[in-house]
Amino acid sequence: MEWRDDKDPEEAVLESNEILTSLLFCASFNLSLLHDMKLQKLFLSLIFLLTLVSVVSADEPQTTAVLVHGAFADGSSWSRVIPILEAKGLKVVAVQNPLSSLADDVAATRRAIDQQTGPVVLVGHSWAGVVITEAANDPKVKALVYVAAFAPDNGQSINDLLKGFPAPKWASELQKDSGGFLRLSTDAIIHDFAQDVPVKEARLIAATQGSWFSGCSDEKVDHAACCLVRPIEDRVLVFCLLREGKTLDVWNRNEG
Repeated sequence: MEWRDDKDPEEAVLESNEILTSLLFCASFNLSLLHDMKLQKLFLSLIFLLTLVSVVSADEPQTTAVLVHGAFADGSSWSRVIPILEAKGLKVVAVQNPLSSLADDVAATRRAIDQQTGPVVLVGHSWAGVVITEAANDPKVKALVYVAAFAPDNGQSINDLLKGFPAPKWASELQKDSGGFLRLSTDAIIHDFAQDVPVKEARLIAATQGSWFSGCSDEKVDHAACCLVRPIEDRVLVFCLLREGKTLDVWNRNEG
């Protein structure tokens, strides 16, 4: 589908809604990290979501996609997505979360939002779903995109959402240091976290992974901007579910 500057606004919204529908159902990819080629195709759909926001806010400055990474990663995990969005004339900012606490990650994300002068589409993967849920309480945020991400409500943590589910097999590969920070073993990165990329690249991901504080999974959201069961009327809310992933395969078991 090709975007035209002379497209009728009503037609643009209808066509963008079709793209949003496909966005929800085309996520049959293995989202181990954001390096997957299929994820790039998914984010071509996100481009149209961003365009939709731009159409709705035509008189405002350029729309910015603020991309927030999950646990055991950093901002470079969006490296193959960023050029796709920038090629369409969109501004992109990848947050570098410290992964030290919910408050710290929310603060880093809010700084990125605050630096923008126009509408923001806030995108989070994995743990970052918790982060953007808390950080999105800003009028600049016009849309939230949860890419295989947790979406807790007020008073909920990741562990609250996962109650009743068995631990995934890669959990035994977590390595905790004396400060309580977790890392994944290289073997877990290769076979469960980034299994869709060449082994050489997976080893690089393992070497550069961000350590995630173990207490984050118990931290509860205080002021949820929205959640799966309580969306906000004046914002676009998109959930992209994985179907073949291993890191967050809990959503596969909970799909029904």
